[in-house]
Amino acid sequence: MSQEDVLSALHSAPTDPGGSDAILLEAGIRHGLYASLKEAAVYLPPSAYLENVSNNHWPDVEVRYLWCDHSVWEMPWGTGALQAELETSRRSGKGMGNIRLINVPARRR
Repeated sequence: MSQEDVLSALHSAPTDPGGSDAILLEAGIRHGLYASLKEAAVYLPPSAYLENVSNNHWPDVEVRYLWCDHSVWEMPWGTGALQAELETSRRSGKGMGNIRLINVPARRR
């Protein structure tokens, strides 16, 4: 791509401080959206709920958490925190789905 092509397709404002990416991230954290999504994706619902839902295949869906250690600091830190939480949950016998953490290696130049 030429520099002109890149500039015509790139709009960095959402990623700038105070841009829409930051606003969405902050609002999701403040209102508990991401915590709710993580709970629903990682932990199995109560068995009473599953018994009332016919043909529920959600527990069979594999959750893949992709992360890169050459990302912003929150990614490797968050991955470590998630690994610790998953290990604690496994030890306590909390019902979890099939979860796989995958490191996307940095591209070598």
